[in-house]
Amino acid sequence: MKKMIIVSMITLLSLSLMAMGMGEKGKARRMRAPMMIIPMEVLDKIGVSEEVKTNIKEEGELLKAEMKNGHQKMRDLHNAVKAEFLKESPDRAVIDEKVAAIVELKKEGMLKVEKFKTDTFLKLTLEQRKKALDLFKEKRDNMMKRMMKNGMPPMPPEEGPGPEAE
Repeated sequence: MKKMIIVSMITLLSLSLMAMGMGEKGKARRMRAPMMIIPMEVLDKIGVSEEVKTNIKEEGELLKAEMKNGHQKMRDLHNAVKAEFLKESPDRAVIDEKVAAIVELKKEGMLKVEKFKTDTFLKLTLEQRKKALDLFKEKRDNMMKRMMKNGMPPMPPEEGPGPEAE
């Protein structure tokens, strides 16, 4: 029974590592460079100046480096949890401590990404933000059509004000 619990915990840990973006043989998949919330093509379509695009790109590269560092810390913590599971009698307190640290790193990463999104959008004019939101809505609608064509249920409609709200 004890071995079955350990095997199931290792399986769960492996699944969480895969969900975290682990690739073949424990190597993380490459992140696209630079980390972009708004793709450069969209910035071109909505008429963003080269100076602003360069600034957004530089900040995206800094965020990418920070996120890569955070992902490495999470991998190290996951490996420590895995090592604890492989012990004859794992220490629940150690596991809980490592899991709490992983959750905190994920939270910090999400906050950084959301701050970057906000900062990026605030660098755009009102008209550029409206155009960007229109393009995102168009991309979402196209994705929904592809999903439904492949037999997947549609996503719920977006809530809140759209680009037409002022």
